Amino acid sequence: MPVNHFRQRTPGGVDPSLCLEEFDFGTLSELTESDIVKRFMKIKDDSFLVMSDKCLMVISDGGYHWWVIGYISDPSSIDLPIWEGPKKRGDDDKSDDLEG
Repeated sequence: MPVNHFRQRTPGGVDPSLCLEEFDFGTLSELTESDIVKRFMKIKDDSFLVMSDKCLMVISDGGYHWWVIGYISDPSSIDLPIWEGPKKRGDDDKSDDLEG
C-alpha cells in the first residue's frame, strides 16, 4: 500500500524548536487514529475532518469554526470531503422575501 505523510501545521509565532508531530500512514483510519487528529476531534462533539488542497482541517460548530491540523503529502489518496470555505454568523438567517 502506498505510504502517505502527515506533517503538523506550525502556527505563526510558535517556537520553531517545538517537537511537532510528523508520521507516515497508509489508510484514512490510520490517520484518524493518530493522537494529534484525535485531540483536535475532541474540540467539539460535532467536529469532522475535511481537506483543503494539502491541508487537513477540523470543522466544528456547524462550519463556523475551523482549524488546519497539518499537511498531507498526497491529498488525492484521502477520501474526505473538500472544504467549502468559511461560514459567517448570519449567513443562514438571510431570507429571500425581505422587503427593502
